[in-house]
Amino acid sequence: MEKGARIFQKDCADCHYADRSEAKIGPGLYGLFKRQKLPTTARPVTEENVRKQITNPANVMPAFTDLSEEEMKTLLAYIKSL
Repeated sequence: MEKGARIFQKDCADCHYADRSEAKIGPGLYGLFKRQKLPTTARPVTEENVRKQITNPANVMPAFTDLSEEEMKTLLAYIKSL
């Protein structure tokens, strides 16, 4: 979890809250995996759809294609824990 939190702080925290669902610049990610749909795309909240949003995002979010598979897995595990 600690590694995923570090990745989140480095790559995501400028635009997304981890501790609330309100928007910062992008939507807050607290409780994301308890929601029915992703805030920006309205796709179902699945690991695959969150991964797609990170690597090939909708709207103005930058793509994070430089994450290794291990980094992606730890980031997704962290987001699931929020």
